[in-house]
Amino acid sequence: EAVVVSEQAVALRRELVELNRDAHLPDYVQSLVVRGWTLSEARQYGDAVRPLAEALAAGQELPEFARELLHDATAVLREAHRRSPAEVDAAFETLTGRTFTEWVGEGR
Repeated sequence: EAVVVSEQAVALRRELVELNRDAHLPDYVQSLVVRGWTLSEARQYGDAVRPLAEALAAGQELPEFARELLHDATAVLREAHRRSPAEVDAAFETLTGRTFTEWVGEGR
């Protein structure tokens, strides 16, 4: 049930970001992190990669006060990888064209 609710939250926050990016971007990124965490907790580790990667990309535009969300997204992504390395590696490489190990090697 939480997986469905997290998907709905991301969709709603995405609409708000389209209306006013500056006002709603932190909440949108937070919803993406929660979605990734929810998918990971549901053992859908490969599926968790997309919202977490999107959170990390969108999070580059966050104001300083909201930058902690990037740490949260990284932590959830690392935990998903710890639980299912092959699944996360495959999803990460498909999505980004890079390996998870390369990404982590850059200090993330």
